[in-house]
Parts: sequence; structure tokens; C-alpha cells
Amino acid sequence: MRRYLLFVGLILSVGVIAQPLVTNQGAGIYIQPGGYVIVKTNSVHNANGYLENGGQFVIEGNVVNDDSLLGGVASPTGNYRVLGDWINNSNVYSNQDTVELYGNAQLIGGTTPTLFHNLFTTGPASAIKTQGVDAFVDGNLNLNDVELATQQYNMVVLNPNTNAVLNSKLSSSYGFVSSLDTGKLIRHTNTSSAYYYPLGTPTSTGAPFYYRPIDMKPTASAPNAYGIRLVKDPTADTYDVNDVDNVLCKVNPLYYHRISQNEGTTPADVKFYFNASIDKKWTEVGHWENSRWNYTASANPTISGGFNTLEVKNWSDYNPYPFALASKKFVVDAGPDKNVYPYQSVVLNPTVSSSNVVSYAWSPPTFLDFPDIKSPTSAPSDNVVYTLKVVDDFGCVISDSVRLLIQDEELLIPTAFSPNKDGSNDIFRVKNTNLSQFQLQVFNRWGEKVFETTDADEGWDGTFRDVPQELGVYVWKAEYKLNGAPSVKFASGNLTLVR
Repeated sequence: MRRYLLFVGLILSVGVIAQPLVTNQGAGIYIQPGGYVIVKTNSVHNANGYLENGGQFVIEGNVVNDDSLLGGVASPTGNYRVLGDWINNSNVYSNQDTVELYGNAQLIGGTTPTLFHNLFTTGPASAIKTQGVDAFVDGNLNLNDVELATQQYNMVVLNPNTNAVLNSKLSSSYGFVSSLDTGKLIRHTNTSSAYYYPLGTPTSTGAPFYYRPIDMKPTASAPNAYGIRLVKDPTADTYDVNDVDNVLCKVNPLYYHRISQNEGTTPADVKFYFNASIDKKWTEVGHWENSRWNYTASANPTISGGFNTLEVKNWSDYNPYPFALASKKFVVDAGPDKNVYPYQSVVLNPTVSSSNVVSYAWSPPTFLDFPDIKSPTSAPSDNVVYTLKVVDDFGCVISDSVRLLIQDEELLIPTAFSPNKDGSNDIFRVKNTNLSQFQLQVFNRWGEKVFETTDADEGWDGTFRDVPQELGVYVWKAEYKLNGAPSVKFASGNLTLVR
């Protein structure tokens, strides 16, 4: 015959160590609303029968359930405050109750997953609650400022309210979910609002520690479920950051996220939180597929809650699971090839699309004033090919080349001109642009000088003393020196005036 025990406003406070202090061998145990029961420094074992808590039940040891453990069915609802492990091997009917894991190192274990209503993880900031089995929450999961280590198991939040998962967001005391292997935090959704995933790397994996949340914002108000885990060192986890497509250049080597769509088919806007001062200022998101990291889509950068964020819109491909912060290859154009005169000063003016450049390096350094700046000046005496290597903050290296070809040192001057004022070839002048010294004289057939200048930009318009000169052949003489050339040169030739 089953016995029934009723606790109404009663405090049971005893202190005995060793075997469980309270062992139910077949009774129905009730703690009514307003009732308060404390089991000091010891455990409760519901071996046979059922235990229904509508009040306050404090267990300073473990809770072991091998039959039926219930929450209160009426308001106000029950609260279990447990300082030891929570071990369930049978049936838990939470109703509207709250289980508060209040100790330090605590296990959610047993042979049967527990369906909690409200699960609060509290205790010292260094506390770790570890799962040895899958667990479910159909009310609220409040992590406060401690770690919930799901190990290779799942923590599934069935409540689709966006505020169903709460935590401390203070940088000195984050509350977070960590996982290993196939474990993850799964949240069910039914709105097109953002669902926050407070994710950290497991304490068990040692330093460094990363707290890097994610927002999943479904694009439609349909039932879905998304699961996520944060993982350190993608390369060590077989996802080599050096294997990239032809769009990406670098992938974050510190950590990555595993994202799955466990139910539904609705795409989501995925927002990645990161710390640019530690992680670097990533600009893109990569997805592992076909044995390499692939560019996803343009990622929208913002600042939120003290973090940098990148958001990929309307994403629907979660197979395979890995996603990581990344950077695209940037563009380097060293500029067009140029024809130059010996010793002519030329500024190299490349186009570089990255705003995160760490270094510039021109090679060879021959004829350059500063080979480690973006736009050095060259004064070559021979043909030269310069290669510019640009390195950005992520370690991405892009190169391009430009050729400087030496032109003849001779004076560039026409052999004929037509001063008819038609706008074409009306002026007789030199074409050189790198002259440091210059004098030009023009003589008619009788040896009379009809034009003279020391300005290379000035030319003869075919007149002498304002009188148009006759058609025919004229003689010119020039004295000139090219920029950087070692000596003055002399040249002469014939010029035909036509109209």
C-alpha cells in the first residue's frame, strides 16, 4: 500500500552524511505551496513513488530520480534548489516549476533526459554545470554568470520566446553554453526576431577563452530550430584555414562556429559577434564546403553590446556545419607600364583596395627613394620591372608589377608643321617633358634667325616679326639637357613649313 506524506510549511533540517538522507520507497510525497523543506548536506533519492514539489525544496546534496518527480501543478509553483548533482533515470514532469542548480561543479546526468520547465544555473562565478545526457527546457534557461558545459550532448530550449535564454553579459562574468563534439545549444523559434546564443569555449579545453555569441534571426515566423557550438582552432579540428576559394584570402584561425538547422527550412540572418582588438577586424564570413572555406555573401558590419558584428542575410545552407570569420582577397594594381626618359623622376601610384594594410614592399629597390611606402619615386637609367607586395592586417599577401621603359635620349621634335590655325600641328615645339636645360633656334634659308626660346613649352608659330614666313625648309639647332643626365647635348635638323 502506497503511503502519502504531506509537507505544509514544514522545515526538515537534519545533517547526516553517507547514504541519501531521504529515500522514497513507494510513497507519494507532496510539498504544498508555501511549504519549505531543506535536506542539509545530503541527498534525496526518489527510488519508488513520486515526489511533487509546489513549494521550496532545498537539497544540499544530490537529487536522484528513479520513478516520478513532479513540479507543482498550481500557482505559486515549486522550486528545487540543488547544490549537488541532478540525476534522472525515469520520469520528470516539471509543470511550472524551477530547478535551480546552486552549487559549484554539478552534473545533469542519469539515463533519461530531463524536461525542465525553468532551469537556472547559479553559484560562484567559477561554477560549471556539466551535462552527461541531453536536456530540455520548455520555459526559461537562465545561465546567470556560470558555464553550462553540454559536453557532447544538447541543451534544447523548446520555448520559442526570444527571451527564453538569459545570461550575464558583463565581460568579467559571462554566462555561457560550451559544447564538445556534436553537442550544442538548440533554440526553437517561431518569430522573425533575433534569438541570442550565448556561446563560449569550454573551460576544460584551457586558455585562451572566447565568448563569441551569435544571433539567429529567421526570415519568417515559422517553426524552426537552430543549433550552435563554438569551437577553438578550426585547423586542428580538420578545417584548415589555409584551404580557401578564389574569393577569400584568410580565415580566422582562433575559433569557428558549427551551425545546424535541426528543424524547419526557413532561412535566417546570422550575426556573428567578435572582438576586433583580439580576433582582428574581419570583414567577411566563410562557410566550409567542398573541403575548403568558401565566401558566403556580403556581410554587414555593425557594433553591438561592446562587440564587433558581421551579419549574413537570408542564409539557408547549414550543411556542412562550420562557419568562420574571414577576409576577402583585396585588389592591388601597381599601375600602367610607363615610358620614361633616363633619370626622369616618376612617382609610382598603385591602387590598393584594402584599408587594413600593414606593409608595402617594392622590389627591386633600385632607383627608388623609399621602397617601403605606397608611392615611392623612381629615377631610372635602365629599364626596370617593379613588383609591389602588399600585406594586410590578416596576413593576406597580394602582389602586382609595373614596367618602366627607358626612351631614347634624343630630342623629340617634329620635321614639319602647318601654322594655318586649324588647331592641328600649328606650333613647332619639342615633345620632351624632362628637360632641365633647353635652347632652341630656327633659321631660314639665308641663315637669318627667325625664332629663339629657352622655354621647352614655347614653340614657333611660323611668323617672324609678326609676318607669316614662306613655305619651305628651315634649319633648327638645339642645346638641351635631360633631367638627371650627366651632360648637355646638341642637336640640329631640318624643318618643313607647310600650309
